Amino acid sequence: MSAKVSLSTLIAVLTAHPEVQEHLDIDGCFKFIELIQLLKPTLSLHQPPGTAEHLPLERLPASVLDFFKRCLSLEHDNAKIVWEALAPIAWNLGAPEDIQAFGRRYLQFFLDNGRALGLAFYHFMPPIRLCLDPGCNSKSRTAKQAGVPYSRELAEKISVPVTAFTQDFGPIPALSTSLYCRECNTRYYADYWVNKEKSTRTYYQTPSNFIQTGQHVFIEKRTLELFTMMMLKSWTSAGNCARIYNTGLALKSLSPSLSVSFVESEHVALDVEDVWDGLLLYWVLEDAQEREEVLELVHDAPSQAKRLQPALHARNLRMAGPGQEAWNHACEVQSWDWKKTATRPDWTAKRPDQQSGLLIFENQRPQKDRPDLSLQIGPKGIQIVYVRSTVTDGVGIGRPTCGVHDCDIPLELVKDQFCPTHADQDLICVVTACSEYADEGHRTCSLKEHRELENYNSEKNKAMFQLRERLARLRTSQPRESIPVAGDDIGLDEEVLVDNNGICDGKPEEGNQTLRARFGRKRTHNEELCVTSCGVILGRATFYGSEAPNGVVSFWKKLFPTRRSLPSVLWHDNNCRIVAMLDNPDHPDTYFEYSALPVDVFHFKCKHKASDEKCNDRCNPVNWPELCTREGTWRFNSSAAEQANAWIGGYQAIVREMQADRYEFFLDEMIKRRNCNIIKDLEKKGKEIYPIPRETLLRPETPEIVVPPVGVSDPLLQPKSFESESTSLDKGRDIRAGGVKEVSSTLLSELDEDQKGALAGNAWRPSPPLARGSFERVPWGESPLPDLLEEATGRSS
Repeated sequence: MSAKVSLSTLIAVLTAHPEVQEHLDIDGCFKFIELIQLLKPTLSLHQPPGTAEHLPLERLPASVLDFFKRCLSLEHDNAKIVWEALAPIAWNLGAPEDIQAFGRRYLQFFLDNGRALGLAFYHFMPPIRLCLDPGCNSKSRTAKQAGVPYSRELAEKISVPVTAFTQDFGPIPALSTSLYCRECNTRYYADYWVNKEKSTRTYYQTPSNFIQTGQHVFIEKRTLELFTMMMLKSWTSAGNCARIYNTGLALKSLSPSLSVSFVESEHVALDVEDVWDGLLLYWVLEDAQEREEVLELVHDAPSQAKRLQPALHARNLRMAGPGQEAWNHACEVQSWDWKKTATRPDWTAKRPDQQSGLLIFENQRPQKDRPDLSLQIGPKGIQIVYVRSTVTDGVGIGRPTCGVHDCDIPLELVKDQFCPTHADQDLICVVTACSEYADEGHRTCSLKEHRELENYNSEKNKAMFQLRERLARLRTSQPRESIPVAGDDIGLDEEVLVDNNGICDGKPEEGNQTLRARFGRKRTHNEELCVTSCGVILGRATFYGSEAPNGVVSFWKKLFPTRRSLPSVLWHDNNCRIVAMLDNPDHPDTYFEYSALPVDVFHFKCKHKASDEKCNDRCNPVNWPELCTREGTWRFNSSAAEQANAWIGGYQAIVREMQADRYEFFLDEMIKRRNCNIIKDLEKKGKEIYPIPRETLLRPETPEIVVPPVGVSDPLLQPKSFESESTSLDKGRDIRAGGVKEVSSTLLSELDEDQKGALAGNAWRPSPPLARGSFERVPWGESPLPDLLEEATGRSS
């Protein structure tokens, strides 16, 4: 359906109806037609449900006739004449393609005349006129249409004034209409429907240009996407998004046209909660659409924040571990291609950047007591080595959390100091070594030494100075509005550690015997990120008490739940302590047995002692030849996590007062969008993106033959596994990690022709464990596969 009428069509209509030209010229006719396009949603409410869409109304409502009289100086009788002539073409036009252009031409008409007549430039209403409940379609008509099923028609129209926050015109008056089904007691709104008995909001899967974020508030998706980009690219807070919109995006020329009653009685300025309500709902709806699911929220919630909280929590659970969209990312920028053949002994390399990925180079024998990172395949002396490299590090941003060490139970209220489970701890003296109850009106017990610590903490200026100093030392960006200013009750709100010498950081030099007290709320310790060398963040976790080695190991195991998914290289600045913990003779942990755990280059040179023999022996990155080039440079960017930390640290000011579910959801959403931008930038640069299928990385570890697809050097991209019983054969052996077993040649019949051809040129044997992406090369002379495949395919390898 076209959204414009051609001049030739209009001239043909005017020729057939010359009486129209007595009331409107050509320009007036175009205005009339385009105004009908804008008014069609309102006019359609006057049609019975089921009426053919191409059939216009027989007559215009009185309010619309009055509107044309005021805007086009058309008397009612003349407007009827024009409608009869132009209705066939005006009604069949689609929605305006360029609503902004229409707005510039006609918005003033609606501001001046529409509100008093119950008309609006934007009229939000349900996208359907018949009830969606199948139960309402089960009855039959009577009389002439007896036995014919019919749909329950929606009725009981209710229209209310709302504010539309647009990107192009700022806040303007609009209308919202809802319809009701008397059979199932369901009311249908513009974005969702509410069943009275279930009290749930069920959102349409049909995309809309506006989102209802409050009872009388609709925000344009383009505006919410703009806010999203501002947060993603420049760490703009919700408060600053609202200020920029209210002062910068609204058209000043429209302000005088807004009626006094609208400005005084309606919601005409965005605030912080409007922005958050809109953004969170926008992101949740996007998530539901991506998963092709219907979003359902509680209707009778005390606030939009409480209504959204279960949906945020559910998404957070899906994001935990390998939940990020780019968790399985791989790309050309993360790879080198190194080849050596019998006819060309010299090395050739493709190395765009220092990134992780595929490496192809000569066979390296595994060093004693160290994992072999190589994955070698192919005939004629070609060996392919697959190495996946990630960097893990923590950044010191956080949110309020329970004051009990390592407690991950969310606070009931952000201002609380303890979670509901440990609420009784709020009655205990805050001195760390004391278990007595605090006196009424105090945070400490009656002991003199303890009360002196509380009195010292009450000196706000000293606490303020100390906290300002701490913020100045943060390596994260701090928007002005997040920095404490005079008058803030920081000493009682933020966690402050006080000893006999005053406010202190860290452990005392003389040990742990100094009397100390903790005042204010505790915050989570840090966010731990695992990042590929091209900058894509694979996963994130909140650490509550410290960045201890066991916490990092638990993070890795949750992020990479199978050994197959484990990267070949896991850089961390404290890997020496992690390795020592894994090697504990009383509780050895072999999960990372075939992954290299080096200390990143910067920290190894600057933070680790050369005299530490164990660290040098187990975590020195030069121990693995795959990590270095022949020229002596590092093959991977081991500082990728530091760069990602600098980015995510910019959100400290935004998230520092967030409730737990909102905090997790927001950071995951920003990471997801940043990953998408990085991948798009790689594509723009002509880099090939080849994400590894999740089912491959998460597949249970079973014996298998891995067949690389044609034209792909990475066997993990589309492997195919085969289960078989051991049988005696004339030809063929199943090459497995646990040894060489005989296998039926009928297995080859399960391969398609391309896979047979690929297998004819490559023989694979997984090195234990199968999951880590490292494979040993089967010497081509020892492999029976070329002979088998030549016989099966009729062609030579």
